Amino acid sequence: MKDESETTAHPLNNTAETVRDIMADFSHHDSIETPDDFDLTKSHLITVPDCRKVEDLTIKHRDAAQFLKPARREGTAKFDDLQSLINWTNRFKGDTSALFAKPDMKAPTLTCVADYHGEGAADQTTPTGDPTARHCHHRAIYDFPLSEEWKAWMGISGEPLEKDDLGEFIEANAKDIMDPTPAVLKAVEHDKNENWENRLIKTAQQIEGRYGQLTQLLAMSKKFQVFETSDLKVSTNRDVLEALRPFAADRGIEVNQLCRNLLAAIADDELADAILDDALEIA
Repeated sequence: MKDESETTAHPLNNTAETVRDIMADFSHHDSIETPDDFDLTKSHLITVPDCRKVEDLTIKHRDAAQFLKPARREGTAKFDDLQSLINWTNRFKGDTSALFAKPDMKAPTLTCVADYHGEGAADQTTPTGDPTARHCHHRAIYDFPLSEEWKAWMGISGEPLEKDDLGEFIEANAKDIMDPTPAVLKAVEHDKNENWENRLIKTAQQIEGRYGQLTQLLAMSKKFQVFETSDLKVSTNRDVLEALRPFAADRGIEVNQLCRNLLAAIADDELADAILDDALEIA
C-alpha cells in the first residue's frame, strides 16, 4: 500500500546557526527619530531588548531640546541696589508678575517673581493642567542694606537691659535720634499735618503715650528709678556712678554692686543720718 502523504523538507541547521537567527530576531531594533512635530509636553515611550522593557525617552528629548536654548526662564538674581531690582522687574515683568516684601526688621527683603501664577481660582479640571499656573522659577531678590546704627538699635530691641547699660547705650547712640516734628510733639491730629505725622500721633494715643525729645531722653539716661523691693526705691544718678566706677574697678566688682554694698554698710552701721547731714552741709 502506497503512502500518499507528502512531507516538506526543511534544511537542517546546526545549533549555533539557530541561536544566531533567534538572537538576530530578538535584538532587532530600529533607529528612533524625533518627529518634527514632537510635543515635549507628552511622553515618548519605546521598548528595548532588555526583556522588552519600556523606556521613557521624554526626559532625554527635553534635555536635547534645551541643549542650545532653555524651554523657560529660571534662576534667581540677587541685588544690593534697589534701582537694579526695579530695572530687572521692568525688563521681565508680565501680566502675572508679583512683588513680595519680607518685613523682617533684622533682614528685610523684596522679591519679584516674574512668572507668578495668574489671578483667579485654580482650575483642577483641565486635563493638561491649570492654564493659570506658572513655575515661579524666575526671581529677583533685593536685600535691604542695614546701617551699623540700625543694627545697633535692633540688637537691643526687645532685650532686657540693666538701667545703667540702657543709659550708657542712649548716651553712646544719641546721634541716631531725631527730634519729632512740632506737629507730632503737639500730639493733635490735624488736616494740615502730614499723613505720617497723624499716623504717629494716633499710635501714641492708642498706647496712651507721647513722643519725647533727645534732651529728655539724655536726661532720663542720667537718672533712672527702679524698685528693688516693694518698700525700697533706689534712685541712681549716672554722674555718681561714673565717680564710683574707679573704686569698683579697684575691687574687681561692678559699680552697681559697689552701690549696693555701700547702702548695706550704711544701713548696718546706722550712718545714714551722719552722711545725710554731711551732704546737706556740702550742698
